[in-house]
Amino acid sequence: MLEEVSDAPSQKLVSEVYTIMSRDDVTECAKGDPLIVSLGNNWLKRNMGNKLKRKYYSSSRMRGAARLLQHLRTITNTNMTMSKFICPMYFDKMCEAALLCASMENDDEEDLKSPSSTLEIGFDIKRMKNLKLGLALKSDDKDQKREAEEFTTLLKMEWSISVSRMAHLKLREDRMNRPHKPLPIPQDLSILGGRVSSELKEMGMNVKKTFENYKRAVMLLETRLLTYNKRRSGELEALSLENYKSRSQGLDEADRALMGEDLTDLEKYLVTSQELIQIRGKIGKIVPILVPEDAKTLMADDVRRAVGVKPWNNYVFANTGDGVIRAYDSLKSICGELSLSAPEQITSVTMRKYIATLSQVIDMKDFELEWLCNLFGHTASIHKLHYRSTSGFIERVDIGKLMLLVCQVVSCHAEESDQHVESPENVPENEEVDLEEDEVPRKKPCTRQAWTEEEETEIKELLHSNFQTKTFPKMKECMGAISKSRRKGGVVWKRKWETIKKKVIRMMKKNPHLKP
Repeated sequence: MLEEVSDAPSQKLVSEVYTIMSRDDVTECAKGDPLIVSLGNNWLKRNMGNKLKRKYYSSSRMRGAARLLQHLRTITNTNMTMSKFICPMYFDKMCEAALLCASMENDDEEDLKSPSSTLEIGFDIKRMKNLKLGLALKSDDKDQKREAEEFTTLLKMEWSISVSRMAHLKLREDRMNRPHKPLPIPQDLSILGGRVSSELKEMGMNVKKTFENYKRAVMLLETRLLTYNKRRSGELEALSLENYKSRSQGLDEADRALMGEDLTDLEKYLVTSQELIQIRGKIGKIVPILVPEDAKTLMADDVRRAVGVKPWNNYVFANTGDGVIRAYDSLKSICGELSLSAPEQITSVTMRKYIATLSQVIDMKDFELEWLCNLFGHTASIHKLHYRSTSGFIERVDIGKLMLLVCQVVSCHAEESDQHVESPENVPENEEVDLEEDEVPRKKPCTRQAWTEEEETEIKELLHSNFQTKTFPKMKECMGAISKSRRKGGVVWKRKWETIKKKVIRMMKKNPHLKP
């Protein structure tokens, strides 16, 4: 797929990216190469929706490509541009330079200090190859087009074996050998949450409007929302004023129709005391932030103006410049003020892993796990592979009991076999053994629980609208019926939602004129 190409720096690239890049020879190399400038433009457009972080992504990728170009020039003892190196003649040199970007030591290809850098460079090489091809097509340069296409062929044939495989092996080896990063201590989280919550309640509008007090309030709010929602710190600090003003309060008509009026006291409290904000998550996914009661009073506009926040700074947690007060720094600062057992173990990532690990012990259902994944903003496979760590309790106790049980079963089976199996000398040759009919192993019969009249009557009441409109219920409606049945002390809640759905469908088909 061709990239949108331009070898001249865009206005946003100059104003946003160039101003934050370090002033050294790497940056000068990046700014002076047309293809690397095109790569910076491309990365800026790829992350157009992430206004807060896009400049850092573009700067990092441009500097990585510049280091690759510096290694290529050293290896070949030339001063060519990146476009000249993207051709079949220099493919092997490109592989060597990519490994050097991972700080390869002693000419040992398996000794890579930073294998992830090599993988990132590989993706950017493919992008720069596409950029060169796009420029060649626009200028009708057949030689450049042929070089880019032949370089593409070599990438497909040899890059994974020459570079990527070694980087992946090194990453897996490092992941296996590195010490396990411990999860936060529950008592530390309790102390942190209690301290932040109490201090937020003490802060009010009567506090003197100074930047120090404003910054303190922002740090407390960021810490409270991080610990409560287990959000990524970068997502939280990018909360805009528009997101906050469009927050959801209470229940809308659809939620009321679904849940009904039979809410428990706890559910009523959570609905009335919390607010819901929708923000941009990873890869543009919309993720929620729950605002608890003690954190509902955010910074007012007059407070922002009084402490020196610029009118055009559109972030809730704005600083006096064009950026934000970092949520990661706020969390670390608050943790450092308290007497915690292990404050270094409390980060936004470890708290997400903490919740993901606890979900194993709770034995969550599939739809409940889906809710949790939607809150985190990732898929179930990422949840199980990356975030969820097997707790020491599960490994030592539950899995340990399973292993002991298997050993006992095998031991008992071996003893029974020794006692009942006859010696080969006592068994006549060519004698067939016939099993009696009662001795033939049979499949365990399936037991089904018949539906009672009480259950059928309750189903008609709970799914009254479905029977009226003759529409089959969906999972959400069945789960709502189960929830109502549990609150009212009914009996249908003991059934699975799939069983309830099948029963309703059978009832409708059996008697189409059924009146609820």
